[in-house]
Amino acid sequence: MRKAMRDARLRLGLSQEDLAQMVGTTPEAIGLYESGERLPPPREAAILALTLRVPVYELFREYAPLFTATVGLRASQEADPGER
Repeated sequence: MRKAMRDARLRLGLSQEDLAQMVGTTPEAIGLYESGERLPPPREAAILALTLRVPVYELFREYAPLFTATVGLRASQEADPGER
C-alpha cells in the first residue's frame, strides 16, 4: 500500500492533508497508511481507491504474496483435514 498509495496521491497532485479531507480521515492516518505502519479499514480502503482513481487491489498489491500463501495454506488444510 505504501508506494502505490503515495504514487497515486502524488500523480493527482494531492497532499496528505488534501487526501485526508477528501476521504474523511486525518493526515496522520494517511501518513500511517503510506508508511505501512497501519492498514485502512476495508470501507476506507475502498474510498481511498475511488478517490485516488485506482483499483483497490492496486493499493494492496504488495501484500499479494502473503495473502496467496495464507489462502493456499488454509486451502491445503481444508482439503485433507485428516492429516492434521
